[in-house]
Amino acid sequence: MSNRKLKTMKKLVNLIVLFFVFSSCINNTDFEIISSVTGIVSVSIPQTNETPHSSDNTISIELNDIASNLDNASEINIDALSYTFTNVDGNTNGVIQTASLSINTITVADVTNINISQEEDTVFEITDATLLNQIEQQLLSGSELTIRLTTSTLSDESPVSFDIEVAVTLSANF
Repeated sequence: MSNRKLKTMKKLVNLIVLFFVFSSCINNTDFEIISSVTGIVSVSIPQTNETPHSSDNTISIELNDIASNLDNASEINIDALSYTFTNVDGNTNGVIQTASLSINTITVADVTNINISQEEDTVFEITDATLLNQIEQQLLSGSELTIRLTTSTLSDESPVSFDIEVAVTLSANF
């Protein structure tokens, strides 16, 4: 084989290798991000004098502030979802008669007749796959996480305040 043909073959082989390397880089644009976010809803209940106090509290978290371009995700998964009553202050006998926790209009928890201070720092896991899938589908069409807590609470002895922390761990594929 002549020296010229050998050089041409080397160039051709290098070009083919370069083409495969470059094309594999272009086609391998899938990547995953994992992020955790905590939303805190604060609730203050006045002394109730045997008349339940109703509250309706909502917060919103823009997930694009946490993971840019989440709107471009091809798949969003909720890997973990939980809530915890924290920072209970005041009446230790305050009772939530009814409460509903929703995320993006989907009710994820209903509770009745719980003493807030006795449940402080207890982590309640949300594992219902149907609920999680519904929220995941909503997040694919909008990157805002809206957390709403409605309560009917008795706190006859004195006022009580508390937070409910909602923790979400998300993974997204692009």
